[in-house]
Amino acid sequence: MIIGFSHLTWNSAFVERDISKFKELGYESVFDEKELENNYSKKDLLASYSAKHDIKLLKRSDSYDIEIINHHSKNMNVQNRLFYSDSMMTILIPSGCFAKEIDFWCGLGFKESGNCLRLSRPVKTWNLDISFVSTEQDLVEQKLDLQGFTSIAFIVKDLALFKSKLINKVIWISEIFTLEVNEQKMDILLFKTPSGVIIELIEVLK
Repeated sequence: MIIGFSHLTWNSAFVERDISKFKELGYESVFDEKELENNYSKKDLLASYSAKHDIKLLKRSDSYDIEIINHHSKNMNVQNRLFYSDSMMTILIPSGCFAKEIDFWCGLGFKESGNCLRLSRPVKTWNLDISFVSTEQDLVEQKLDLQGFTSIAFIVKDLALFKSKLINKVIWISEIFTLEVNEQKMDILLFKTPSGVIIELIEVLK
């Protein structure tokens, strides 16, 4: 099951520039990890695979955590599906698969709340509001090394069971792999929703 929301992921080839912009909005750096292994099972989600990547985590008390990643990629395309403003995540969905996408997120535990879907958990920072917008415009295929917001991460338990339930509902899914970040080991699973949005699931290991 999903325990709660973890963070939004922002990929950047210009890390210091983008961090400066987030700091102007009140974010502070929590940790900085360089040259982490970029697991090979992520290769299909990258336009240009590199064996290493860098991660920085930014926090603001009244907003969602943002993980800044540099995949050391040559991909300079900018994503045009995920947007964040005023505590609301907006996701553009191709009109032909809008209903199926909404059903999928409801299956993850989101529920209708006004004009959005909400993941509601006992801890405030674990909640997430998403506004899904149907569009006819051309949308860039989602890759982890596009510039800008590229994925949404959630904390889960029993990741292997979660994967078994997802396999027939998603269009792509990775292997489960282990990563150590900020002295914490965790198992990671990545997948693409029915319309191609990239989701990261994290199980923290004791």
